[in-house]
Amino acid sequence: MSNSDFVIEKDVLTGYRNPKGKGDVVIPEGVVEIDDFAFCWCGGLTRVVIPEGVTKIGASAFLECEGLTCVTIPASVTKIDKYAFRGCKRLTCVVIAEKSPSFQMKDGMILSRDGKTLVMGICGMLATSVVIPESVTEIGAFAFGGCDGLTSVTIPEGVREIGAFAFYDCEKLSGVVIPGSAAKIGEKAFGGCKSLTSVTISEGVREIGASAFWNCEGLTCVTIPESVRKIGEKAFDSCKGLKSVTIPEGVTEISASVFQRCRDLTSVTIPEGVTKIGEKAFGGCKSLTGVTIPGGVTELGALAFWCCLGLTSVTIPESVREIGERAFDHCRDLTIYTFPGSYAQAYARTQGIPVTLINELPLL
Repeated sequence: MSNSDFVIEKDVLTGYRNPKGKGDVVIPEGVVEIDDFAFCWCGGLTRVVIPEGVTKIGASAFLECEGLTCVTIPASVTKIDKYAFRGCKRLTCVVIAEKSPSFQMKDGMILSRDGKTLVMGICGMLATSVVIPESVTEIGAFAFGGCDGLTSVTIPEGVREIGAFAFYDCEKLSGVVIPGSAAKIGEKAFGGCKSLTSVTISEGVREIGASAFWNCEGLTCVTIPESVRKIGEKAFDSCKGLKSVTIPEGVTEISASVFQRCRDLTSVTIPEGVTKIGEKAFGGCKSLTGVTIPGGVTELGALAFWCCLGLTSVTIPESVREIGERAFDHCRDLTIYTFPGSYAQAYARTQGIPVTLINELPLL
């Protein structure tokens, strides 16, 4: 290794010319930042010493450095960006300067010096079961992303934020309880956690972010509390094992693609306060047989129930004034139940969908 192996532009280390080189790397003095992807896929690196003066380690800076076992981080570093060490499966030693004003190490996790922010977990240093320290109030974006050995995590009451992609692709994570102190579950926070079978979202959580549980194909049960006011787009998209869901009363919109491709979903309860069902909201829910749309809904988005092959009945109220294109595409055995003179009656006739008028049903 020589200084000519490094690409340095205005004190920023942007690349490494010897990606197949093996052994230790000492970053030259004078470097202030390690740029995004600077050492990515340098599989031969085993140890990296970062000198005093470096202030930032960029996103994916050491991505997929599979041979990397040890990194020394000086006190001058104030920012470690997302996925800085993702895919470094042999990384079992991260030494942070004792006098660092910004960071500390605890049980394989890099925390802010005050212990309130969990910056990231070092996958190779974590136990399979992780207990997040009681001091933590924020789990940072991408904190445990790709830690495929993680099987369980305990999130303490007091955590206020679970960042985007925080547990993304933790493929062996089997269950999680979200404390009520966490106002929001971030975008794709648990996306791709394919072994996740149960999720308990405690009372107090107000928002489930977009794609928060996307492709959690093992998820069969989720408890959504009454405190939730918003469920983001694709929040449960491709949760193939999810069987039933009750949407809480405070939710006013069923977002686009929120339950798309939940192929085992057999029942859904939509509350009275909902005014819109978004595009593709229940598309591909092949096991869904019947849906009652409450009286406050005014709009059904395009493809809202496309390819719900088992759907035989949908009750649509008089309040509905718009039904998007192909809303019931490929619902071959569907009958629409609605009121005389309603928009839904006219829609059903133009689409060739059988319609039964509610006031014509036989009295019991």
